[in-house]
Amino acid sequence: MAPRILRPGLILAGVVMTLAVLAMLGGCDGSDDLDSMLYHVTDLGTLGGDYSGAMAINDLGHVVGGSALAGGDTDHAFLYTDGHMRDIGTLPGAGNSMAHDINNNGVICGAADVGEVNQRAFRYFNGQMQDIGTVAPWITADAEGVNDAGQIVGNSGGAAFLWENGQMRTLPTPGGPGIANAINRHGMVAGSFEDNVTSHTHAFRGSLTAAIDLGTLGATYSTANDINDDGDCVGFYGDLIETRAFIYRDGTMQVLGTLGGSQGDAWAINNRGVVVGSSRTATRDRHAFVWNGTMHDLNDLLDAASQGWTLTHATDINEGNVIVGDGFNPDGQWRAFIARPI
Repeated sequence: MAPRILRPGLILAGVVMTLAVLAMLGGCDGSDDLDSMLYHVTDLGTLGGDYSGAMAINDLGHVVGGSALAGGDTDHAFLYTDGHMRDIGTLPGAGNSMAHDINNNGVICGAADVGEVNQRAFRYFNGQMQDIGTVAPWITADAEGVNDAGQIVGNSGGAAFLWENGQMRTLPTPGGPGIANAINRHGMVAGSFEDNVTSHTHAFRGSLTAAIDLGTLGATYSTANDINDDGDCVGFYGDLIETRAFIYRDGTMQVLGTLGGSQGDAWAINNRGVVVGSSRTATRDRHAFVWNGTMHDLNDLLDAASQGWTLTHATDINEGNVIVGDGFNPDGQWRAFIARPI
């Protein structure tokens, strides 16, 4: 069987929003006061299998990710809209697929397993899934992020790439091989690369022509998972034992900390500067967090109707402060979720 792209517990992110759409999404008034905010959780279900995970949400509330199919041996990418999860399939001849991002125009990017060891990047739009190719001489690729201009970034073999208008080009890194994880509306990219001196992974921010090393705050490695339109990046740094979530803004990497445990990972940031991710607690449980200057356990912000959930990973947040991720529902089932502020 080809290697899975989606695994429970291992699910590693345009249009101008109107007030009416923000209200529909449950957006807050802009104060982002999490101390007084509650979230209502919706179970997105599955594609017939026993687990699912959400990876990204756009400003229209459309969600993408991956789910096990009936039988449990295959995972497929999904698109969730209007209360319904839809299987968007996989590439011809491929097995597992996973959707990693969606823009406000409905363009989805992700990856699919082709054969036993190869993975290919895809672009999905208007019901059509397309293999977007590789960077020569590599035969593998994974698409991680897409902006509203339709520019897609990811990794092909050891090269960070940008795909646009049918053409894939290599992106610069501050050192060796890299991966681009996210791209903002200005074409700024966040990702990670291999440092030429230490061979350790470092976070970077870059463009088509240049890239800078964001550093590691003295740790062994770091990676940047997302970037907002102001160029603020989030990710994590650490060593083999501990990790810490960070935000990089104004030329400085700032520690976001953890929920009391030894690990914290930031996965997404919106243009309000609100960050989401996951962290170990003092009891070593993994919980989703949301940060607006202070880190909050998302499970502590749930309304009465959402009690019984354990939200483990928060993977994306849109401009209405709507959060998606995965966790255990009240029946103990691993499920993708939407958490809407109320």
